[in-house]
Amino acid sequence: MTGLYLENFVSEDLGNTSLQLLKGEVTVEIVNAQKNHTLREGDRMQVWDPNGNMDLPPGEYHKVFTVSQEPSCYMYIYVNTTEAALEQNFTRLQELREKVQNGTGALMLPVLDSSLLMTWISLRNLAWGRPSLEQLAQEVAYANMQFGEDSSSSKGDASHKEPERSDL
Repeated sequence: MTGLYLENFVSEDLGNTSLQLLKGEVTVEIVNAQKNHTLREGDRMQVWDPNGNMDLPPGEYHKVFTVSQEPSCYMYIYVNTTEAALEQNFTRLQELREKVQNGTGALMLPVLDSSLLMTWISLRNLAWGRPSLEQLAQEVAYANMQFGEDSSSSKGDASHKEPERSDL
């Protein structure tokens, strides 16, 4: 089996990547760094070595050469950091949704800016459907009141204010 190699790529989306050798013996060549590391059965190559140097850098190719007479077997262990962040954000969105539905989320809204609040409302509507027009009107009125976007402040005379309309 000597001479067989595979060229692999570690995506930037993968964090804490390591290569675990299960059987045989391999040499790992880090192409850009022009470094080689030999692994024997049971060895593991981490992204960072004990000295703080990057061994298996994300976003780069590396080659795994089988150097033993018997076939090699290895696996990659990693965390998909993009998926983990997405799950965390989705969980937070669900928690916010529950707070808004329970009426306890209004206390958190003043820390949001208007565009973020409107984006959140839009995403909520896409994910869980559009609420009643009355609820949407209340949310838009709240956002306008909260962030000083009342149209009367931009028009000099409040007595000539036209009624607000919304085509939601």
